[in-house]
Amino acid sequence: MSVFIDSSSLSASQAARVLGVSLGTIHCWSDLGYLEPQRTQAGQLRFRRADVEAFALTVDRRQVGVLGSRKAL
Repeated sequence: MSVFIDSSSLSASQAARVLGVSLGTIHCWSDLGYLEPQRTQAGQLRFRRADVEAFALTVDRRQVGVLGSRKAL
């Protein structure tokens, strides 16, 4: 994770709202590499808005679980 501050970045909470998931899910998806976080100088997670929006178009929240496993529908 690199350090950056960008006006087009989202906090983990903001990313969770955009994606309609919990903050815990954002952290799990980040840990699994689905979303690539950056860090501020204070160590807070930030996500590029474009990355979150692109992920929103590809993710099917009914199939991608919190732990990243695929669930049977």
